[in-house]
This record gives sequence, C-alpha cells and structure tokens, in this order.
Amino acid sequence: MSKTINNKLVIVFLTISLLVASPVMAHNMFIEPVEDGKIQVLFDGGEIAKNAEVTVYDASDEKITDGDVNDKGKFHYPEEEAEYIVAEDGLGHRAEHTIGEETQQQLPRELTVGLVLITLTLTAGIFKYRCSKKQEPNNETS
Repeated sequence: MSKTINNKLVIVFLTISLLVASPVMAHNMFIEPVEDGKIQVLFDGGEIAKNAEVTVYDASDEKITDGDVNDKGKFHYPEEEAEYIVAEDGLGHRAEHTIGEETQQQLPRELTVGLVLITLTLTAGIFKYRCSKKQEPNNETS
C-alpha cells in the first residue's frame, strides 16, 4: 500500500516540477528571410529577437557587414556578396542561416516535451511491469 502511495507522490512531484520549470526552458532563435537582402530574427513561438546582433559573411568567411536588428527584428544586408548570416542576442542564443536555404524550424516545444514525457513514462511502465513479474511468487504445489 505504501509503495503505491510513494509511486503516486513521485509522479505528482515530477509533474509539478516540469510544469513549474517549463517557462524557464530556453527557446531557439532562427533567421527568417523576408525578401532579398532582408531578414528577420525571431525566437520559436514568433517573438521578435529585439536585441540580436547580425553578422553577414561572404563565401570566403570574410565579414561583409554587421549591426543590430531594428525594433521589428529586421536587418538589411548587401545580398550580392552574402553567403551566410549569424545572429546572436548576447544571452547565449545563436542562429545561422545560409542564403538560399529554407529556414528549418523545430517542432513546437510543448509537443517535444510531451513526446519525451510519454516515452519516459512508457519506458518506466515497461520496467515496472517486468520487475513485478519477476517478484510474483511461484504458485506451484508439490
């Protein structure tokens, strides 16, 4: 009986911990091409990266230009020479984009966390089931 209560308490504690920690989880930054010679720097979820600093490089990794995004997260650059773009916000977020390639966005954070939790729960359930099968007494009579 107490083992069941302990298991339930652990599950409740882990659930509460994950819910409380979710707002603090880091989010990704990405560079979205708006038009030729213009990009927008965003976080996943659509929030504008207002403090991002952008650096544009050519094919030989030489810096062409750099600067801060405007209040809408947009940045203009000379498109003729540009090969790839790097954006950083000074807080550890960094995004890179190669000119001409599509922006790759990740799955929504909630879906990713949900899939990880389901996988962990199923794995724990399988091990718990296997352990309970090994502990069942043998009902054979002589």
